[in-house]
Amino acid sequence: MKKKILILASALVLAIGWCVQYFNINHTFALHDSCDVRWYGMHELVNLDNSMSYGGIDQTGYAFSVENCRIVDAEDFMTEYGKTPDQFSMVPERYLVVTMNIENHGEGEGSGINFFSLPVMGNSWYTMADPEATACANPFYNGAQEAYGVAALEDTSVSVTVVYRLYAFMFPESRWENLEDENMCIWSTVAPIQQKVQLQFD
Repeated sequence: MKKKILILASALVLAIGWCVQYFNINHTFALHDSCDVRWYGMHELVNLDNSMSYGGIDQTGYAFSVENCRIVDAEDFMTEYGKTPDQFSMVPERYLVVTMNIENHGEGEGSGINFFSLPVMGNSWYTMADPEATACANPFYNGAQEAYGVAALEDTSVSVTVVYRLYAFMFPESRWENLEDENMCIWSTVAPIQQKVQLQFD
């Protein structure tokens, strides 16, 4: 199972790398075809039916909304959750902490939401969910070392905190000091409909 997850994660990283290369060449993430692009704001429900997510993961029957997001220094994150850096394989300078509401509307046989299918994209950068930090931010994982996704019972919803790594090397210094002003979104599906959630900080 873990081997399959690693293979899937590698495929997703390659896909995201291709997207960044596409941006560098075309100076935009827009696909030059008839693909429909839909933008969502905070608290708006994004239905994942009938659209392909990164890695082709089946998430039929599920929808999600972004309820809150914040950027915290790694040291403050460790203090908040009672952790130390040596408990993690990789520790960035900061974390992007995103609270989502995951809904199972019971119209498919999807097995849940895979966090690797919800990358955060910015202007010439991207980041993926951190399984270790996400596991410690959600008590219902019962002390698990890593968390790769979440499922909800049919016709119910669950709140989950998904944590992303932010490294200083990803940004010029001036932008690093003003990360909350960065234009960033969660790019949840790629075809036939691109669905993106614009992140906004309080």
